Amino acid sequence: MKHTSLKEIHILGSASGVPEEIKREIISLHKTMNDSRHIFSSGNCLAEYVKPENVQAMSKAIVSLYPKRT
Repeated sequence: MKHTSLKEIHILGSASGVPEEIKREIISLHKTMNDSRHIFSSGNCLAEYVKPENVQAMSKAIVSLYPKRT
């Protein structure tokens, strides 16, 4: 079994983070990871300074990466 290291990437709390930047970063991370197994998550809680619009942008970007199955 191949071991890979886990890395936390903090983008939601970025002071300069705007929804479009969040979307670009999520899509870029997805492309970088190719077909590897990964989990996009806001963590177990959101800090007070995290902008709600950035959380929504992250969710929308993730949903857009995976086509709906019928």
